[in-house]
Amino acid sequence: MTGYTGPAKRPRALVVRLPDGRIRLTRAISARLSAQVATQVAAAAGRTARPFCNPDTALQVIPE
Repeated sequence: MTGYTGPAKRPRALVVRLPDGRIRLTRAISARLSAQVATQVAAAAGRTARPFCNPDTALQVIPE
């Protein structure tokens, strides 16, 4: 997972990096997976998320 869309406490979709380097957005994730991702996002809280590609989008990237 490279990032997410939606609020950090309830992400709606994930931004993933494919093995060939391309970055793609998943379809909407389940509430159960959203809760699990929120835990990972909270663990990365010391690394501030930043807009991905376009500052007008809702995509957030978790810095590596």
